[in-house]
Amino acid sequence: MLDITDIHQAGETDTSFFSADCFHLSERAHAEMAIALWNNMLEPVGRKQAYNNFTHDRAKIHCPSEASPFIFTKGNSQPALPKTTVNPGIITTSAISSTILPKCSTPIPVWVPVVVGFVSLLAGIITCWLIMSVVQRKKSKKSAKAAQNNTTGF
Repeated sequence: MLDITDIHQAGETDTSFFSADCFHLSERAHAEMAIALWNNMLEPVGRKQAYNNFTHDRAKIHCPSEASPFIFTKGNSQPALPKTTVNPGIITTSAISSTILPKCSTPIPVWVPVVVGFVSLLAGIITCWLIMSVVQRKKSKKSAKAAQNNTTGF
């Protein structure tokens, strides 16, 4: 649960985060959340701050550093691998484990899903047409019966 209520120095709750209806957030709350989101994107994954200082101060906005001028993601937040130098006189081999994907027993040709989709579409259109025609026939029979009952015979 996010607690966005701030306490004044007098010990009272700061209600300026809420609009007049006390349900929606005010412009100040949106601005504070935007600053917190921006600062969060500039912190590495796994080392993000767990608190927010909701004070009305633009000095809280962080800028990207020279060392990492980008938004942090899971991919670029990992610690850098140490650089190693290779001695050309020593050749080492390492076993790389690779997972072998199982072969499909019967590969489906590309045209099969297209044909199945087209036939399904036609079946749906024909089914809808049949249902609509039955409903239309019932309506026309009902209106013909009503018209026949409205005629008077001498």
